[in-house]
This record gives sequence, structure tokens and C-alpha cells, in this order.
Amino acid sequence: MLLENNQTMKKTQEEINKEFNQRIELLEKAVASVNSSPRGASGGKGKAVSLAELVKKHNLSNGQEKIAAIVGYLEKVRGRNDIAATDIKQGWREGKFDGGFANVLVTRAVKDGYINDYDGKGTYTLTQTGEKFWDTLNS
Repeated sequence: MLLENNQTMKKTQEEINKEFNQRIELLEKAVASVNSSPRGASGGKGKAVSLAELVKKHNLSNGQEKIAAIVGYLEKVRGRNDIAATDIKQGWREGKFDGGFANVLVTRAVKDGYINDYDGKGTYTLTQTGEKFWDTLNS
């Protein structure tokens, strides 16, 4: 009986945490959309900048930074949440990066702290380090 109550309480806490995280994400997006530079999403022309155009302006030094740029683009420009490895692979093609996509780059981007799989479901979001990196791409 005690174990059942603890599991119920844990599930309730997990639900609370999930709801809290969703609310934070919505608030962060609202703040980001108000504070974002026009260059970040539209290049000041009213048209969204493509991922390829964005990364062409920067010399990304490794695959982890390319992965962070893709996740940041999908989050910040396209408003996506819960970005799967398949989305990142598609972003690699859209970004017209040299070389082929490799899942190990996602693992390295997590290890280097650019992205994280917070819910353990294989979906990724930017970390604070990734957010700072994204900001440098848009400055």
C-alpha cells in the first residue's frame, strides 16, 4: 500500500514537472519572440531566413555546433518543440552542410552541453549553453 502511494505521488510530481516545463517553454518563446532581432527570423526582409543562409554566415567549427544550429533553428525560427533525430537529419540536408549526417554528432552535442533529451524520449531541445550559442549566431 505504501509503495502504491509513493508511485502515485511520484507520477503526480512527474505530471506537475511536465506541466511546469511546458509552461516555461511557452513563456520563453513569448519572451524570445518579443526580444528577438529581426535578423534572427526574417533577416529584416519579412521573409524567414533559411537554415542554409543562417549557417553560411558563420564558420561552424564542428558537428556539435551544426547540430546546435539546427535544433536552435527548428526551435526559434520554426517554433518546434521536441525535435527528434530524424528532424535533425532533415535539418542537416536543409542546412546544406558538408559531409553526411551521423547520429554520433547528436551524442556529442549532448555531451558538449548544446542540446539535451530532458524527457528521455529521444527528442532534443537547446540547453542554456545551446541558447547562448544560438544567440551568437544571431548577433
